[in-house]
Amino acid sequence: MESLVSTVRSFYQTHQAETSKPLNYQEIISNFNANTTFQNETADNLLNNLVPLFPVPEFTLATITILNNIIGKVQSKVRNLNEIEAVSNLTGINEQKLMSELENCLKNSDHKQIEYSGDMFADLCHFYTNKLIHLNQAKKGLLTINESIRKLQYDSHNAKFNTNQMTTVHSDLLKLSLSSKNFTLALKLMSNEILDIKKTSCSTFDAKYYLSYFYYCGCVSASLKHFEDSLFYFEQVLNVPANALSQIMIDSYKKYVLISLIYKGKVLALPKYTSRKVVNQIKPMCSVYHELASAFIDYELDKLNSLCQKYEEMFERDRNNGLIKQLQNAFYKLNIQKLTKTFITLSLSDIVAKTRLNSTSHAETLILNMIRDGEVFATINQKDGMVSFHDNPEKYDNPSLTNQLTGEIFGCIDMENNIKQMENEISTHPHYIQKCQANAGTGIDEIDQLLQ
Repeated sequence: MESLVSTVRSFYQTHQAETSKPLNYQEIISNFNANTTFQNETADNLLNNLVPLFPVPEFTLATITILNNIIGKVQSKVRNLNEIEAVSNLTGINEQKLMSELENCLKNSDHKQIEYSGDMFADLCHFYTNKLIHLNQAKKGLLTINESIRKLQYDSHNAKFNTNQMTTVHSDLLKLSLSSKNFTLALKLMSNEILDIKKTSCSTFDAKYYLSYFYYCGCVSASLKHFEDSLFYFEQVLNVPANALSQIMIDSYKKYVLISLIYKGKVLALPKYTSRKVVNQIKPMCSVYHELASAFIDYELDKLNSLCQKYEEMFERDRNNGLIKQLQNAFYKLNIQKLTKTFITLSLSDIVAKTRLNSTSHAETLILNMIRDGEVFATINQKDGMVSFHDNPEKYDNPSLTNQLTGEIFGCIDMENNIKQMENEISTHPHYIQKCQANAGTGIDEIDQLLQ
């Protein structure tokens, strides 16, 4: 152990002794990987005797590397476990102390050193997130993971933090938010336009983190009943070019179908640019959801309820029970909205008969909720139990609407500027120029072909 400590410290001290320039973190991590081994050390020994000797932020790279080795030793090696199951039972370690050291590392690490750690810092974040969810302590990690994302977004070339850059840890914050039902930080993260993906010379960006980010964004939006946003996020998952389906794409499509029905009363068609392979493969794998959609669109209440009951366990496994309940409620709402196109005044008892609600009190409660949410414009006369339907009173001339319109105009201007900037970066990129020169005179001029 003493020789290991001396070796690690020498990586920092040797460089400082030879030059007055800032530490060369790339050289330190290269030496660390080439000259250290933890094979003969137990996880408990590393945690109790080695980690305390390398405090952060000074020895950030050393601490990150040691903690990653500890996690590699104690995490379950059983295959086919999901992320949460893999961290549920850690062997040969004090879990409480490990989580404490992880939290300290994530909170106090030096962002300049993190940039040279490759995927190791992000791996610590993934482990920390999954373990907190397993312990039902998700809320505890929100601020820590939020700060970790900011550290990963540091750009050493420009010496600034890029909040428009996606990292592999983005989905961790959303998972914690969903588990804790605390969405403040998640919404703030989602409000940042994604214009770049975090990539360095010593790390990679797995596509699953891209898919996970948009999937969990869709789940957060659905939880808050921001259905339009939710559909947009799930659509992004489904529009990723793919030759084969992933489970996350299947889960996204199931939620996409349900939310389409709840929000629009029909299954919205996917964009034309969605991969034909994805469209052709995914529908047969979600046949129950399409059967459910057919019953909903055809106003077959008995069939809808029968399907919900028959496949209750499957909806439970898919974690779609909440959406299924909302779908059943949306069936009645859709029927009431249809009545507004035919009748000006209708009694509560007639509404019950036409929509097959349970009672007049149920109908009254549902209509009041719809009035509150702006889903229907009506008044209820309590004396005679009559419901009067009205036209939309909005004249579109109030200051708040003007402010909203102004904000959206400026948003479009910002988007145009971002597109121009990205176009300029692509057109001046050496690889793009090389492709253009290679294909000169061939008739190939599409960007996606040139950048293959």
